[in-house]
Amino acid sequence: KGGARFGHLPLRSYTCIYVAELRNGAVKVGRTSQPSVRMDNLLVSVRTTYGCELARVHVGPDIGLQNAKRAERRLIERMRRIGGKVGNTAEYFQCIPFGVAVNLVNQMSKPINATEQAT
Repeated sequence: KGGARFGHLPLRSYTCIYVAELRNGAVKVGRTSQPSVRMDNLLVSVRTTYGCELARVHVGPDIGLQNAKRAERRLIERMRRIGGKVGNTAEYFQCIPFGVAVNLVNQMSKPINATEQAT
């Protein structure tokens, strides 16, 4: 049933970072190369683990595997600085508005220029 809900997302060959907001207010960030499949799997996981649904999802642009790995690390580091982790998880956060997380996904999805690489 999740396939219909996330059918608008790319199925494959699209490597990006994303944020998903849970109905309980937490946000989950991560990286995927199959956004539609990942959101379907995440929906099942969230229902089982937290007993709630996904409220909304934002998927960044296709930035390729190496850039997505780097962007995901930077995104998680930034999220840790501004919000609390949910339990013992690495990619679930609380007290971070969805809009803030979307902005971070968009910022981290931009190509790294020479100045950023030097720092």
